[in-house]
Amino acid sequence: MLTGTDAAILAFIDADRCLVVDWRGVEEEITWGVQQWLPTDALSFQIAPEDSTGDITITARFRNREDTFTLPPRPQNDFRVLLRVGQLLQPEYAIELFRCTEGDDTHGFLLRSATWWKSFQEEYLERYSTLFSDLETLTKLWELDRVPESPSASEAKVPQKPWWRLW
Repeated sequence: MLTGTDAAILAFIDADRCLVVDWRGVEEEITWGVQQWLPTDALSFQIAPEDSTGDITITARFRNREDTFTLPPRPQNDFRVLLRVGQLLQPEYAIELFRCTEGDDTHGFLLRSATWWKSFQEEYLERYSTLFSDLETLTKLWELDRVPESPSASEAKVPQKPWWRLW
């Protein structure tokens, strides 16, 4: 990872060594994906059934902290869940986005302890800066802060991707 090319980093990601999130994913996939990189029972989720509007309410618990939030049916809700969970895990853990996946429809993330990230940055600051983006980068990449023009997820506009990235 320290000296590899983007292709080597993508092979690292594809070898199940990190969290992989596809823009077409659902909220439940994120919850399971994040849990597998944390100590057993450190993080729990409760996802309430959709209400009459299609909204879902998620309660996430990490150790002694809890976050409850409601999401209307929109594309990329999996990334919105990831952002909230990333905030909940701080300051003990951090989730960083591999830069080489920013232009793709599937992103790779590395979830590690804050101690691990601190050591990595201190020892390899330049490489850290070229390898990783802050999790908040998702907001810009997927326009997560944009209010959809229509309340219907099926009618909401999806950020335009080149046709070859949709397969």
